[in-house]
Amino acid sequence: MNKQSMWSWHFSTAALVLIPVAVGINYIGKLIAGMLKLPLWLDSIGTVLAAMLGGPI
Repeated sequence: MNKQSMWSWHFSTAALVLIPVAVGINYIGKLIAGMLKLPLWLDSIGTVLAAMLGGPI
């Protein structure tokens, strides 16, 4: 019997690529907002994009 732990994570290759890309998008968004002195939080665009593409499961 192969019982898996409740805390084990199985990421697909797409998810493993999506995570660093989302971090990079967040960093670039923060830099752009800082350079243009925008009163926006553009550092959450990568997080939202990853959540939409990756989904909750």
